[in-house]
Amino acid sequence: MSFELIAHRGFPHLYPENSMLGINAAIEAGAKNIEIDIQMSRDNIPMVFHDDNLKRITGIDEQIYFKSSQELKKIAISEKEKFGEKFIDEKLPTLLELVIYLTNKKDVHLFVELKQESLKHVGVELMVKKVLSVLQPIINHCVIISYDKEALIITRKLAEQAIGLVITDYDQKTKSWSKKHQPEYLFADREAITKKQMPLWKGAWKWAFFEYSLSAIKEWVPENVNLIETDNIAALINYQNSIN
Repeated sequence: MSFELIAHRGFPHLYPENSMLGINAAIEAGAKNIEIDIQMSRDNIPMVFHDDNLKRITGIDEQIYFKSSQELKKIAISEKEKFGEKFIDEKLPTLLELVIYLTNKKDVHLFVELKQESLKHVGVELMVKKVLSVLQPIINHCVIISYDKEALIITRKLAEQAIGLVITDYDQKTKSWSKKHQPEYLFADREAITKKQMPLWKGAWKWAFFEYSLSAIKEWVPENVNLIETDNIAALINYQNSIN
């Protein structure tokens, strides 16, 4: 198979999503591409977290951007409903913690998704600036991705930085935007684009599809897809190695 694999939120099949433990496990399994999510704290510190509400992962029913980074760093991201008490000591990481960890891992690329809730809450330009600043030590190995087109335009305005649009609609409007702004990547839900809509748009960008399980990857991967996101990175790496 010619496509690359992306470890979606680290290794959530076996570890809490967006956790340092899961990201390390994904890299140890052989992942060269990691995708993470960024929400902002009350004091405008980028945190590695997907939801705007903390409840699903931590059990605390509160918006993440109403808590300070110091408060958030003490919160367990154990996903008790999924993993029980197994990861009770795993804490919510800042983006800076992850950057420090990745500084010497030059062969790992990071896809950093700016979440729409925090972009709206703190302001697009402020969030983009904060994230780009923290990423500087590893910036050449990073791609900023988002559903938010304004965030990607501002990213390009502030830095010569690779960007990726996560598309919601496979339509002419999105195609025209992509041709105008030339993102390096287009991300799409594998169920959002049907076989009837093939072939994929051609351009300078690379296509990344999410989220694939082992059974889904055996069923169908569209032609010209360059990257595949998965929650179970080890299984897909092993499968890919077995057929190559």
